[in-house]
Amino acid sequence: MEIESRVEVERRREKEMAEFLPLKIVERRMIVAALRLCRSCRRDAARLLGVSEETLYRRLKEYGQ
Repeated sequence: MEIESRVEVERRREKEMAEFLPLKIVERRMIVAALRLCRSCRRDAARLLGVSEETLYRRLKEYGQ
């Protein structure tokens, strides 16, 4: 059985990490998807996301929408 070199292990780790997106990007995509699904009704989108309307409004303001 061949032992992986440190370089190979680090390359594999970097590749695996590249598949992850920052949480803020994932959150923004989920909000946009919920708004589309709810035909831009923020109240329904907030319910769908499991957050309060105030939280959704705050996040939208953060993202400039």
